[in-house]
Amino acid sequence: MPNGSASAAQDTISTNVIQTDAAINPGNSGAPLVNAKGEIIGVNVAIASAGTTSSSSAQAGNIGVGFSIPVNDAKRVAQEIIAAGTATHGQLGVSVRDNASAASSEFAAGAEVFSVTPGSAADKSG
Repeated sequence: MPNGSASAAQDTISTNVIQTDAAINPGNSGAPLVNAKGEIIGVNVAIASAGTTSSSSAQAGNIGVGFSIPVNDAKRVAQEIIAAGTATHGQLGVSVRDNASAASSEFAAGAEVFSVTPGSAADKSG
């Protein structure tokens, strides 16, 4: 089980997550995030990864920052799945790509919306 500490809550990610330095890697997502008392406080779901750079020696990989869904959110989803066979969640309805791939952009960093799903919330809002 990964060992780490909660390093921030709701940092710059727009969903409710706990930021941790626990070693979360492919294959152990879904493991519990526990506090010092052994209480489950979250479910490990994602890592921040280093991207590749122009340097041929640079590699992508885990940079020691993980994200966990708070246990109360995970419980709600589990209860919805048990009761209805599915869970509800909001969906914006856009696909994004790394802004670095958009040569025409005036911004050096960020994400660019490159498609909007017809009938989605983004489509309906204009």
